Amino acid sequence: MVLSCTYLTISCGKQIDEPVVKIEPTNSEILSAAIPNGYVHGDTMIIDGYVLRYNINNTGDSLEAFINAKRPAKKVRFNIYTPKGAIADYVYADSVTPQKITNTQPYMNGYGYKYKLTFRFTKTLPSGVYTISKKIFFLVKNAAQTGQVAMLLHTNTHMGYNTAGGASIYTTGVTAVSSQRPWKQDRYGAEIIKWNETPYAFDWYTDLDMDNYSSIAPYKLLVIVGHSEYWSFEARANLDKFIAAGKNVLVLSGNSLWWQVRYSADKTQMICYKKLIDPVATGIYRTTNFHALPGQSGVNTIGANFVYGGYGDQVDSGWDGFKILAPNNPLFAGTNLVYENIVSCPPHELDGAPTRFIAGKIHPVIDTVNMPFKKAELLAYDLGVRNGARTVGTFIAIRKTDSSGVVVNVGNTDWCSARGFNGPHGAILKQITKNAIIQMYNSTNVFTP
Repeated sequence: MVLSCTYLTISCGKQIDEPVVKIEPTNSEILSAAIPNGYVHGDTMIIDGYVLRYNINNTGDSLEAFINAKRPAKKVRFNIYTPKGAIADYVYADSVTPQKITNTQPYMNGYGYKYKLTFRFTKTLPSGVYTISKKIFFLVKNAAQTGQVAMLLHTNTHMGYNTAGGASIYTTGVTAVSSQRPWKQDRYGAEIIKWNETPYAFDWYTDLDMDNYSSIAPYKLLVIVGHSEYWSFEARANLDKFIAAGKNVLVLSGNSLWWQVRYSADKTQMICYKKLIDPVATGIYRTTNFHALPGQSGVNTIGANFVYGGYGDQVDSGWDGFKILAPNNPLFAGTNLVYENIVSCPPHELDGAPTRFIAGKIHPVIDTVNMPFKKAELLAYDLGVRNGARTVGTFIAIRKTDSSGVVVNVGNTDWCSARGFNGPHGAILKQITKNAIIQMYNSTNVFTP
């Protein structure tokens, strides 16, 4: 893929178009370190930056980025990197310059950098997560959806935890945070964005994409990765609609569907009133904890939530992983796991289904009274703690009704992190993930016969 670049300077409300730069390197230049036509390598010049929007189509769309450089420079080339650190392409700018934060409360209102670079796609990058110079994140969507596997990246969680500009959604009194500021990839989805050992195409989406059902409608399977904590009402409704339509969901995440949020009119702010009462949204639309809203607990959609799962990296009686209860389940094919084996996956946070312990039994069972699904199987579990009490993190397979799709939920924030995918049992986790995607894409049985 080759990108052409138009550098737009915005000053005092007036836009000045600089000359268009359209460079189309030969294949030898793409594959080598050569810098054509007098351009200088610019990766080390970048202090920070951000994109106007996280998600762009891979054809007919443009990447708009605000780059804060260490010094003014003309004719600069930046590398576009894959998550594995390979150079996918180069982009070119007439000039770059140092930029300053211009907005008050930049954590909420954005940094307000003045100078914008527009990189326009002329060829195709595969759908996935990329960076400019390993510093500025963006996600590429397939303009022509494959209809195979939709992958959901937890961009709202990135926004929520980001402290750039002096605060995050966890700072006392903060009820809105901006996407228009720099941020770094967290660990929770860091490995899954590098991986695909299945026969199917992965089409990547952001949390904001989930507000539009057409984003996921063509797919047989949706995979939720990492730490998918913050969801809008519309996104949650579309997830329920997807499952009710008989389609399947694989949750490779923990602390999922925990906070309900909404967006500003221009979609650059994520709004969540955690301890205060939302002055705009009311009833089940209120931005607060899903579990606090009548009938809106994440258990109703994905079978588990943080109330029952808790923290996995505090002092507890668990195993920093999963104790296997159903080794003959098809999801474990090819792993050689046996009953009560421990699979390492040290979690920060766990989700759990409602469970109970029966007198005389060692292991918990699904509490079918509080989870009245058509089918619910506890495949493995870990122990955690929350508010000083023991909790149970669960790896489950569920089907709500005869006609609904299947949800497989591992309930662990670190399944897709280096702790999981690159941990001592990473090969097992990857095999289970591969099994789940293949079986759920083909709607074959994921319950123990």
